[in-house]
Formats: sequence, structure tokens, C-alpha cells
Amino acid sequence: MEFGFDQETAYRLALAVDEACTNIIKHAYEGNPARAFDLEISTADNQFRIVLTDEGKGFSPSRLPRLDMKHYFERMCRGGLGVHIIKLVMDDVDYDVAANKYNRLSMTKYRAAGA
Repeated sequence: MEFGFDQETAYRLALAVDEACTNIIKHAYEGNPARAFDLEISTADNQFRIVLTDEGKGFSPSRLPRLDMKHYFERMCRGGLGVHIIKLVMDDVDYDVAANKYNRLSMTKYRAAGA
């Protein structure tokens, strides 16, 4: 990759962005195909940042229950792992809600020194 991530890291980054976009469409916009959101990608020094901004229904990531993978698999659950995947893949994740205005998710991945 041009920024210096190996193929596996690039795949993981794409997965995190896909999960974030899916959450916006499914939860913030409740599946409404007429709604749009902004996706901004920037690089600086050793950081690769993706910022998603939408005007949909917000939520508080801190209110998500702790993930119990044993329980998840025992119940054969589907979905519900997006935020957890994002936090596992990205180095920094920040979610900002401006009441009745917008939701902004900033995700940053740092490139290893010398990469």
C-alpha cells in the first residue's frame, strides 16, 4: 500500500470502515437509502485517519454492554460486533455527538516507525 500498511492491515482497515459505514446506514439512518454521510481520509506523519460524519440518530459507545464472546457464540448471534471490531483494528477511536446536529466517528491507525 502507498501509505505503508501491509495487505493484512489494509484489509483490517477496510473491514473497520465497512463496519462503521454499516452502523451509520443501519442504526443512525435506520436503513433509509436517501440519507448520506461524509467520509474523510487523511494522512499525516505516521497516522492514517478516517472520519465519518452523519446527521442520523446518535448513540453512546460507552453504553454498549461488555462483549462476552462465549455467550455470543452459544446463542449463535449475528451482528453486533461492529464497534468491537473497530476498536480492535484501530489504534484510536473517538465518537462525538453534537445533540441534534451530527455524529462524528474518528478512527486512527498508526504506521509503525520505519515502515
